[in-house]
Amino acid sequence: MHSFFSDLRFAIRSFARQPGATALVVITLALAVGANTAVFALVDAVFFRPLPYPNANRLVNLNETAPKWGLDFTSINYPDFDQWRKASRSFEAMALWTGSSFNVSDGTSAERLTGQYVTYDMPLALGIRPALGRSFTREEDVPKGPNVVMISYGLWQTRFGGARDVLGKSLRISSVPYTIIGVLPPNVTLDGQTSLWLPLGGDPKQVGQSYAYDGVARLKPGVTIEQARRDLEIAHEPIWRASDTTHTVSPRIMPLRDRFVAEYKTIGAALGAGVVLVLLIACANVAGAMLARSMFRRREMGIRIALGASNSRLTRQVMTESLLLATVGGVVGTLLGRTGIGLLTAGVETPPPWLHLGIDTRAVAFSLLIVAAAFQARSVTATALTVDTFDNRNLNWTGLAELVLAVLITQLEVFRRLFGTVELTLDQWALSLLPAVLLVFVWELGKLIARRATDRSQEATAA
Repeated sequence: MHSFFSDLRFAIRSFARQPGATALVVITLALAVGANTAVFALVDAVFFRPLPYPNANRLVNLNETAPKWGLDFTSINYPDFDQWRKASRSFEAMALWTGSSFNVSDGTSAERLTGQYVTYDMPLALGIRPALGRSFTREEDVPKGPNVVMISYGLWQTRFGGARDVLGKSLRISSVPYTIIGVLPPNVTLDGQTSLWLPLGGDPKQVGQSYAYDGVARLKPGVTIEQARRDLEIAHEPIWRASDTTHTVSPRIMPLRDRFVAEYKTIGAALGAGVVLVLLIACANVAGAMLARSMFRRREMGIRIALGASNSRLTRQVMTESLLLATVGGVVGTLLGRTGIGLLTAGVETPPPWLHLGIDTRAVAFSLLIVAAAFQARSVTATALTVDTFDNRNLNWTGLAELVLAVLITQLEVFRRLFGTVELTLDQWALSLLPAVLLVFVWELGKLIARRATDRSQEATAA
């Protein structure tokens, strides 16, 4: 341990003698780690972390589609949903919901809250149980049914202090009194923040209803999406025969996660390829900087060997220096990654509470892999690194390729269909070009490092 601290002090003094080269390595490493960690955190949260519901892989989104009208999603007509619920056999439960906002008062203060109208089988579809009280019954989910409400766990804590006697109390919702019958468990949401659930109260017999609802369902164990899709089409057959012989509107089913994360998927697809290029160039940059240091210190190492230092002793010293650089670059990069997550999601107004966008142990572990990859790459790329590697012509072509990639993925209809993305706003599209800008900056750092490596090599040869 004493020897390690001695090596550490020597490494600090060595870096202090070369502040420029040290800063270049740290900045390059921090940019690569920060960009890749931020994108990894986004991708991990969107595509790999399960939704906060039991057996979330069995949750699907229900909707309707009308290609003849040019609509991928039309929302759901309540009579159509009622027919699906009666005739389908592939689902444990299915439910409808629609978002809304309400003026809510408890007699002492009032505020504007968001919530949803839901059918009575929503808790069964999501696989949840109330934290307190009960859920809606079938008899309450009817037109002009009882005025009952379920409140969110957060509202229970903030407005009622988590008191268990909240059941039976009254809330005035849009000037109408409602009785609290239950409290939702934490982090239950369907679209943004959820403070209230009210019975939807749909009427399947009412004609001329609009397509106004979203649906969620839980597949039975072992049932695939394709099987459920065919089951829905069979259940929908009476509607086609009665009022839609041209099959203008059809059922649509997809994994619930895919429906929720479409906006994040767009940003992730636009940024992913760019940050990979940044990582590759950063690896080359680090290799160049370490090559420059090794050339500059070749004479020093020869003298130390002549004085009796063993190869293992010198190897341990070099490894200590690499570890110190990796630690500083990794820490700075991880902090940059936290900021980067905010930039990546700047175009999303209200991310759902279940979407954990932050630096956790998984993201930190990934940043460690990035650092290790950057230092491992020096043995592969260092011998081929020259100023010509970062020629401006190559930079222009690579930067142009990144710009074209961002435009294709985010703007053209064929690519949006291929990747399942949505069209970005002007601000979001400008953000999607961030990897191209970062690519140019890191490339310029590489040119500077390569020049320093060449200069160090010439100095070492002259010495």
